[in-house]
Amino acid sequence: TGGAGNGAVSYSVPDHNGVLSVSGDTAAIVGAGTVTVMAVKAADTNYNSTSAALEITIDKADQTGFSIHAVTGKRYGDASFKFETAGGGGDGAITYSAPENNGVLTISGDTAAIVGAGTVTVTATKAASTNYNSVTATTEITIDKADETGFSIHAVTGKRYGDASFTLKTTDGGGDGAITYSVPENNGVLTINGDVAAIAGAGTVTVTATKAASANYNRVTATTEITIDKADQTGFSINMVTGKKYGDDPFTLETTGNDADGAITYSVPENNGVLTVSGDTAAIIGAGSVTVTAVNAGNENYNSAAAALEIT
Repeated sequence: TGGAGNGAVSYSVPDHNGVLSVSGDTAAIVGAGTVTVMAVKAADTNYNSTSAALEITIDKADQTGFSIHAVTGKRYGDASFKFETAGGGGDGAITYSAPENNGVLTISGDTAAIVGAGTVTVTATKAASTNYNSVTATTEITIDKADETGFSIHAVTGKRYGDASFTLKTTDGGGDGAITYSVPENNGVLTINGDVAAIAGAGTVTVTATKAASANYNRVTATTEITIDKADQTGFSINMVTGKKYGDDPFTLETTGNDADGAITYSVPENNGVLTVSGDTAAIIGAGSVTVTAVNAGNENYNSAAAALEIT
């Protein structure tokens, strides 16, 4: 503005100023910074030439579209991984950070190491450069709990009805979740209190161990089949029979040491000539000696048992 006459006006900037280039009266921005623009109005018939200077500042631009690539499908125990970004402008260095003691990730450079399950906010900062302001972007990263592997119940063998209670044990798995044991209700074989199993009867039952979820591990279960064998009956015998002679009345056979409530049957060799047996009654048919056998059939918890007695 200003000046007089009709002399042509020309504009100029220092060579290689890095801020503006000028063509005619048009300035093109080539970078951020400050540059002095000189305007010269040429002399004419009545006026000398004149000049004016103006300092022009071009501000840095804001970076647009800067973001952190999504990170998904990670779980506790996975290997370290690298961050990547997209968008933004300029060549500013990119740094990554997460809150201190977040318990999920630690960051070194562009590499994240997993230290626990959970969710954490990661911030990426792209530093200012010659022509761009600094910019930040955030993303939430979730690290899933890991599945426990190799969790199993120790095998239990060689147990039979009448044995003492025993302790259940497990192997492997991760984390510090509490372990509980269970069996179907009214299974008739085992009852469980804590980690101790008490034998209630012979048979086979499925025991389930559950390890609760912990900070970094999911809940896990394991099962095993435990068989409790029938017990052998002990001390089963036929009561002594003495003082019998040919011509005496029939007499009743009796046993002792019946651990089970199984039916008791008696037998003698065929055609033995001394005794015949019907149920628990023996009839004398002649003088001599004969072996009587008693069998206790056993039950759901006891094996069958046999005993023999020689009667004269």
